[in-house]
Amino acid sequence: MKNFTRMLMILAVVAAAIVVPMLASNGSAGGQRPVYTAQQGQQDLDGFRQQLKEQGDDFDALYAGAWLDGSNHPYVAVTSISPAIQKVAANYHVRLKQVQYSLAGLTAAAQAMADVPGVTAIISEKDNAVFITCPRGTDLAALTAGLDAGMLKIIYKD
Repeated sequence: MKNFTRMLMILAVVAAAIVVPMLASNGSAGGQRPVYTAQQGQQDLDGFRQQLKEQGDDFDALYAGAWLDGSNHPYVAVTSISPAIQKVAANYHVRLKQVQYSLAGLTAAAQAMADVPGVTAIISEKDNAVFITCPRGTDLAALTAGLDAGMLKIIYKD
């Protein structure tokens, strides 16, 4: 549980490092896009997620994460893109990225590592992966048994 708490703290720091520069940015990309504030981007993300939940799809299996780009435009990662989801995305000015793993699956993988001494697992919604930091010599086969290896990115601590 200690590693899981540490992981959440690291995620908060990383999120702050990403969000603070976005809040300071008011310009548009090359003058082609209108100025989009972080608040507008977040409102569109929230609206999209709520409508997606109400649509009746299996939200936990479909939803894989969300973020704002450098111009505060919302992106949502989903495991499949149907015409209905495209319509919802258009209503909320959300750009879709199709990925392989749901956020629920990534979270389950990260939580499986939560109590392993010396191991830290961090979810990256944008990369659709769980980054695992561990000492060299860690028994990775035992550590990742039952998990889809494609969602895991191993970083060794020396």
